[in-house]
Amino acid sequence: MGGAGTWRDRLGKPAAGGVSPPALLGAAAVVAALNLVPHGETLLYPLALFATWIHETCHALMALACGAEVQGLLVRPDTSGLATYLFDPREFGTGSRALVASAGYVGTALAAAGLLAAVQRPRLHRPVLATLGVGLILTTLLWVRTAFGIIALLLLAAGLGAVVARRTAAAARWTLVLLGLQTALNAVLAIRVLYYAHGENDAATMSELLGLPPAFWATLWLLLGAAAIGWTFLRATRWTGGKER
Repeated sequence: MGGAGTWRDRLGKPAAGGVSPPALLGAAAVVAALNLVPHGETLLYPLALFATWIHETCHALMALACGAEVQGLLVRPDTSGLATYLFDPREFGTGSRALVASAGYVGTALAAAGLLAAVQRPRLHRPVLATLGVGLILTTLLWVRTAFGIIALLLLAAGLGAVVARRTAAAARWTLVLLGLQTALNAVLAIRVLYYAHGENDAATMSELLGLPPAFWATLWLLLGAAAIGWTFLRATRWTGGKER
């Protein structure tokens, strides 16, 4: 059953306040290029920190869901991060540890898919940005202990708050687009390091817990993330008619 809404025609025009397929594809190309060219990531630095926060927050939330106590959430200036937690080995078994280890990359991909899905729902733009801002503040107050992390995450929250407060549709729309695209690329491109990294990392933890080489887990996360993001991105750029519900 269809409800009241704004029609999109078959020429790819978005619902009022949405993003046209060519504009979204163009933005994706620009963000991808900046991630791959020398010094391009400098322009995307705040977005990269946001993606790191998403990754580590997914670890932390899964640890909480499995019964652990989150001790800290670290976001470093080089955009790497770490979530630390305490658990009782008698109650926090192999399955729980595997879920927490997988939550970073898989959770980031799902978060990116959610952000990209919201791009074509104009009524969700400001609520989603406001929710992210509140999440940044709460996680900072609860878990972040370093000066850089506190300042960086609160500045991100302030930036999102300013966009929401301005009530400018275009600002909210393109902020959400950029956050979604950078988080999506981070979910996929960041996995590259797992193929040659030594020492502790999420894939190595999975190998320790469940067997199979780290490259297997990295590839599995890559495929799952690419599938979720690709499906959502294709839906967001469809040139078929539809309604915004």
